[in-house]
Amino acid sequence: MEHAGTILVSPFTSAKVMARRMFFGLPLGFLTAAEFPVSTWVAQRSRPLLVIHGDADTVVPFKLGQEVYSAAAEPKQFLTLPGAGHNNILAMGGTRYLDAMQEFADRCVAGADGSR
Repeated sequence: MEHAGTILVSPFTSAKVMARRMFFGLPLGFLTAAEFPVSTWVAQRSRPLLVIHGDADTVVPFKLGQEVYSAAAEPKQFLTLPGAGHNNILAMGGTRYLDAMQEFADRCVAGADGSR
């Protein structure tokens, strides 16, 4: 059975991009065996996508989440959580974060049975 939708929280565009960021631009891409090309993957999907990212994330930059969203096929939605970092996204996002995921899941499940 096909999934009804996907939620990505603080996504990065690819493992290689994150490896370069973590190692300050050193050419260590060869050490990253897994490509994990998130941007490519979301571009090939037709199911709904919700991307959630804190704009104060210093681990996975907000810009990478925006790039994943930009690469994604429709239907898609982006939720910015102001002031949220990588490790405090739930605490900072609170009910807005949880409500967005619940509403998205409800819409996806309703649509999965052909009712949308």
